Amino acid sequence: MTVSNQFYDRFKALMHLVILDKDGLFGEVRQLLVKCQMEEVIKFIEKAITCWLPSLISSLTLYHLVVDNQIHKCCPYCQHVPGY
Repeated sequence: MTVSNQFYDRFKALMHLVILDKDGLFGEVRQLLVKCQMEEVIKFIEKAITCWLPSLISSLTLYHLVVDNQIHKCCPYCQHVPGY
């Protein structure tokens, strides 16, 4: 719960300080997301957010950092079904 609350507080701060600030990075936001714009937003996100695994040959340290810390590995907790 503490982590969830912390995340939510930071999200609210991001919204107020960056996204909704008319003098901020994105300028004035006139309209927040509505359903008819969802496809457009998804296309933008897919174009803007990418990921890749660094080269094992050219970036050995970075490769190991990504593999060890950024790739999900299932554990018994992941497969736990509440109520069973």
